[in-house]
Amino acid sequence: MNLVFLDEHFNPVKTVDYINLQWNRRYYECGQFSIQMLAKDYDKSFRYAYRASQCELGIVQKTEYAAKENGEFMQISGFFLEYMLNNDILYPTFRFQGNLNDCIRSILTTYCSQIPQFKVGVIQLPNTTITIQQTGEEVGKQIYSMLQKYEYSYRLSYDYVSNAILFNTWQGIDRTTALAPILGNEPAVFSQAWGGLKNLSVVQDESNHKNYAVIAGSGEGEKRQHVILDNTRGEPARKVYIDARDLQQSDDMTQKEYWDTLAQRGAEKLNDYAKITNIAFEATGSLQYQKDFDLGDKCDLVISGTGMEYESRIIGVDEVIKENRTEINLLFGDKIPKRYRKV
Repeated sequence: MNLVFLDEHFNPVKTVDYINLQWNRRYYECGQFSIQMLAKDYDKSFRYAYRASQCELGIVQKTEYAAKENGEFMQISGFFLEYMLNNDILYPTFRFQGNLNDCIRSILTTYCSQIPQFKVGVIQLPNTTITIQQTGEEVGKQIYSMLQKYEYSYRLSYDYVSNAILFNTWQGIDRTTALAPILGNEPAVFSQAWGGLKNLSVVQDESNHKNYAVIAGSGEGEKRQHVILDNTRGEPARKVYIDARDLQQSDDMTQKEYWDTLAQRGAEKLNDYAKITNIAFEATGSLQYQKDFDLGDKCDLVISGTGMEYESRIIGVDEVIKENRTEINLLFGDKIPKRYRKV
């Protein structure tokens, strides 16, 4: 069952035979877990849950004791280790212009002082320039948002050799039939016609879509600075007004740098108004999880019921293990927001 509980110093406490395990992995946000076990197997020193098969750590954040007719049980749940970055916020205001790799590294070294033995490892991202000014956002959420634009993610891991928590960026494998052979990867195709897509759900939603932003910065009345971000690409304009008065032009900032900062805020906000294509199903076919596909991989999907074909990343894997049965539920495409954030 490869589940080991660790103490606050990452020392193994014991291996537990759980009753029910839900291990929900995510690519563009922090994953979560929930474990049900017999109360007698619980130890108050449990601080982390480690799965060797995934090399992932869950933080024990909530425990629930229940006494029932058929026994006493403990439910343990929490977020994955990546959630540690959300304990810090971008305050004082973070300002940066330069390479995206350097930007991520600067955020981590400036704000993540609470994580013990924290080390920034490999950051390999597209060579692009970014201009940003942000105040108050949780560090983890900010980095996920910045990486999602380039289809990257990050992970935290504990390294026993150096006794450190390591930060690394990563990207899933391209398994599409168009590029996989060129890159030396095995293709992965999920097809409704071939079976193996149990409880299939396809959601396409553009009801909240915006493609044209007016970003308003410093100044008053007619002197207020505005930047237009036009992502219509031949479509009718669906406009949104973004109040970015919190972004002020510092003395050492050129006019172009300030406009770039406003445009960056607009691009981040337009992500909240993207068209959504979300595909979910339980994988029951011949493709093997973590051998033929894994979290973050880009695959082909052929949905005969809609007559559509997609190239899409696996952004979520929900593993449910109970009664010696394992379910692998996959989530492709875009996150369905729980609610649309106000600008």
